[in-house]
Amino acid sequence: MDLAKKEILKRELGNLVKDIIEDNKKSSDDNSISSLRKLAANAEIEYSIIQKIAAGTKDPQFTTLI
Repeated sequence: MDLAKKEILKRELGNLVKDIIEDNKKSSDDNSISSLRKLAANAEIEYSIIQKIAAGTKDPQFTTLI
């Protein structure tokens, strides 16, 4: 995969993460993941990594995605 395609995919993944968070903010479920900080805590991943993934600047490892 070429570099341009990787950059596009990183941005798309970041946008998907942000879209999921925004959708969860509208949910009435108290257990929904409604912030990047909650996502980081629940996934046991550093907030800064989640923040970079959401910004489209971090290429997450496969195990991080799982």
